[in-house]
Amino acid sequence: MIYKDVENFIVQAQSNLKVINSGTLRFFGDWFGRPMDNYHVVNQIEYNANQIVMQFDDGHILKIDNPIGIVREEQCFKIEKATKVRYEYGHYGPKHGELKYYLEYINENDEITKHSGLIEGGLRRTAKINKGHNAFEIYGR
Repeated sequence: MIYKDVENFIVQAQSNLKVINSGTLRFFGDWFGRPMDNYHVVNQIEYNANQIVMQFDDGHILKIDNPIGIVREEQCFKIEKATKVRYEYGHYGPKHGELKYYLEYINENDEITKHSGLIEGGLRRTAKINKGHNAFEIYGR
């Protein structure tokens, strides 16, 4: 199903989060972890000032600025384009909880730059990402 209007999609998703697949995350073609190695479930979604904010069952937070092209398929939920995607996450396992790290993808004129590091500052890395991928995808059911 293709959703042409973001606000209408959000209203539908807020009443039934199952319109968003659960599964493995991918940002501009860049997997979070290894493909199909983890499983994320959206438990809250909001939309304010052209930004979608999703919270996952593990407390991780995803922010998508200026989303365009929301598509739900049987095995994949995707947002085709966005100007920025930021994912904030913490440790897995015994230290699970506090959000410590981030991945941020900036799309300027279809040139994608990835920033990653500690939320509180310090460690920071930057890399260019191959273009031609969807801004965000969840693979799974």
